[in-house]
Order: sequence, then C-alpha cells, then structure tokens
Amino acid sequence: MTDMMGSITPMKDREQMPDDVEELRFYGKQIYTTDYYIHGALGYKDYKANTIREEDKVVLDKTDFKSKRVLDIGCGRGEAILYAIRHGCKSVMGFDYSEDAIRFARDLLRRNGIDEEIVRVQDVIGFMRENTETFDIVMMLDVIEHLPLPVIRETLLHLRLIIPPGGILIVKTPYYRVFEDYISQGYKYIEPSESDTILPGAHVTKFSKGSLISLLEEYCFKCTTDYIFVRKPDKEYTQ
Repeated sequence: MTDMMGSITPMKDREQMPDDVEELRFYGKQIYTTDYYIHGALGYKDYKANTIREEDKVVLDKTDFKSKRVLDIGCGRGEAILYAIRHGCKSVMGFDYSEDAIRFARDLLRRNGIDEEIVRVQDVIGFMRENTETFDIVMMLDVIEHLPLPVIRETLLHLRLIIPPGGILIVKTPYYRVFEDYISQGYKYIEPSESDTILPGAHVTKFSKGSLISLLEEYCFKCTTDYIFVRKPDKEYTQ
C-alpha cells in the first residue's frame, strides 16, 4: 500500500485548510483510486467473484432486507448493493464520492444484469442536503472512519430524518482503544495504527465501541448488536 501514497499531500502539510467537506474531497480523490480498490481495499477477490467478503456478510446477515428500501452510503465497489438485491430488497441506491469506486460498482452491476444507474458519484453532505426519500435500511460499511466529525454529525442528523422509527442503520467500522478526532487533535494521532502511518488522515475519525454507541444514541439510534442500530421513536430524541 505504500506505493499508493505517490504524490499525495498529507492534510496536515497543506498550507491552507479548506472546510471539512472540501478537505474530504481533496484528500479522498488522491487516495481512493483504481489502485486503492484493487490493492488497498480488502475484498477485491470477492468483488471479482460477484460476492461480498465474509466479514461484511456476517454483519449484513443480521438484517432482513426483504422488501426494504435500502441506501448504501460510500458504496465503494458495490458489493453490499448486490447483497441487498440478492436478499430481496424493494429498492436500493448507493453513492460514493470516488469516481473510481463508482466505475467498479457499475461494472459489478452490469456483470450481474442490474441497472448501473442505481449508483452515482456524490459526496455524503451533498446527498443529504438534496435527498427527500426515506429508507428502511441505511448501510455505512467502513465509511464513517473516513469522515470528519462535523460531517458525521450532519449526516446523522439527516439520517434521523430519513430513517423512520424501527428502521436500521448499519455502521461497520474498526474499533480502537480510544476515540480520535484527527483534525481537532492538530492532524495527529494519539495511538497511530499501522494503516495510519501508511495513509495518515485516511481514518480521520476513529471510534472505540463505546464512543460510537454513545454518538449514535445522541441522534436516536440504539445499538442492538455489533454495528446494527435501530432508529428509536422521536420522543426519545433529546437534541
């Protein structure tokens, strides 16, 4: 993965820091390239085999997709979208701000005879500010750790509006010993992992299990099992 760094400018080394969304676009477009989706992102062999890696399947198997309206935020190569379709969802759409990711996803859908237009290039805040649809299930698989904390909060605020009570939010992310907000910490890690030394700033918000559960509780989502959160009734929302 070290070769993927190429000429990437680490966030902390840039002379001028734009707002969180523009920073996300700038840095992400350098990282999430074709090379990343082949060599960096886990599960490429599963993608080529028209399936999904076992680690993700175990999480998705905990949810009933039959006749559900599904949204995949940060859909990457599209494996979870294919999973939802194969498990009987009523409808599904996905987006990712990486153009290369969407090329992979559309190729996967074409290979399986599925309309490739159900995925598109878009960033999370742009989608949330434009969207008027509601969804029974929203998936964020290995996505939230790549978003700045203010972006996460705005996303969760909108998700509370578009997921009805009883709906499901799937947030799969690596758990760390301590919570870390890379930006507010001065573009430094408290406990850097091996991947942090390879692509510093790629994991810009790192959660412990407790900190993720606590954050989602703020926005009316209750953890029922690992990575699965149920939208609680509005009367339990305290913001």
